[in-house]
Amino acid sequence: KNTAEVAGMVCGYDRLYAPGTVLYYEIDRKELYKLPMTEGEAVYDIKVPPGKYVAFFEPADTTVPVYAYTQLVACGFDTDKCTDHSLASFSVEANKLYPKAHLCDPDYPKEGLPEIFK
Repeated sequence: KNTAEVAGMVCGYDRLYAPGTVLYYEIDRKELYKLPMTEGEAVYDIKVPPGKYVAFFEPADTTVPVYAYTQLVACGFDTDKCTDHSLASFSVEANKLYPKAHLCDPDYPKEGLPEIFK
């Protein structure tokens, strides 16, 4: 089995639950894992190999920004305590569940990222 299970909400710009693709990028191996989301799906659940990841949600509508898992999301969206929109990488281990990897911050810095993550 040797996979980790990661779950969370996806966000859409003016409407929640837009169709799109969840993108998990393993930093060290430079491997990309994709999970398609259909209209009306609010929560995703993806199985990936152990590793260190950054994660995004790319809406099918290209006029809508890409959303990421950032330090702000990791902090619980508490804008009184957190103002850091930088990407939050996280490590996952085999046979464990990580349930709160919400892909909800469109305001992360885009400089230096591959085109797909902008």
